[in-house]
Amino acid sequence: MKRIITALVAITVLLSMTVSISGFARYVNETEELVDAEAVQEISNPAIELLTYDSMNPAVEVNGFYYCDSASAKVEAIGTDRAVINVSWYINSRTAEEWTFEGRFDPETKTLKYENATKKIVTSDLKDNTVFEETVYTDGSGELRFENGGFTWNDGKQNVAANMRFEVAPYAEKEALYL
Repeated sequence: MKRIITALVAITVLLSMTVSISGFARYVNETEELVDAEAVQEISNPAIELLTYDSMNPAVEVNGFYYCDSASAKVEAIGTDRAVINVSWYINSRTAEEWTFEGRFDPETKTLKYENATKKIVTSDLKDNTVFEETVYTDGSGELRFENGGFTWNDGKQNVAANMRFEVAPYAEKEALYL
């Protein structure tokens, strides 16, 4: 009996899907005239765009969390060809130097150049509340070169990151590494 009921429910669902799909192929305009399926396919909504690999930001291939000694970095693609990077370099358990910058990712050379870095020194209390924050500069420049599953950072402002190599963070540590 249960098998019969299950079969009937399955048939009902399939039939309702078929009716819905065939009904979708028609469009009723304001004067209630039926428009054929070919005309419906020509109607598009510019607000809804399917992303294809070719139209995606090439920086998505380097999205992720990275680490180097007591420093961690988060790379996130934004817009059509840019990425924003946040680097935290711990001086001690409560104080970190933090850089935030964005730049255009070049998929051919696998590099990201930036000229707008902000560097801050941030101190937190035991509950991770910020108790002190000082902006050191807002005009930093440099370059990230992505290769072999990580990137090399060259900071052009203070040269504190001369060829500093970051590796992809292991899965279990990704969230813990970044503030």
